[in-house]
Amino acid sequence: MAAHTDGPWTAMPARDHYWPINGATREVALVETAGSESQANARLIAAAPDLLAACKDASDFLTTYNLGQTDLGRPVVNRLLAAIANAEGPSLTRAFYPRGRKDLGQPGPAAGQP
Repeated sequence: MAAHTDGPWTAMPARDHYWPINGATREVALVETAGSESQANARLIAAAPDLLAACKDASDFLTTYNLGQTDLGRPVVNRLLAAIANAEGPSLTRAFYPRGRKDLGQPGPAAGQP
């Protein structure tokens, strides 16, 4: 899977019924201006590279210091890993731990899945 366009991404002022989202080298998305939430959606999309980096940093920190193995830390690490997987597609964690990471509370694959 290819990497995303380099950040930072910026939500630009609306034009022609769209909020353009510009990356470091090119336009990466257009958000239709219909609806009161369109500007907020554009800002959220523009923040995606920063949010992904923050999720990775937080997951690394929690895992490095074994905080992901605590009752309080395990659900946080699981949410972070899920968010990272949603952003990047299949993760290295699944490749290296196809049966799940029991130490992080990650379940293995569902019945009938590889």
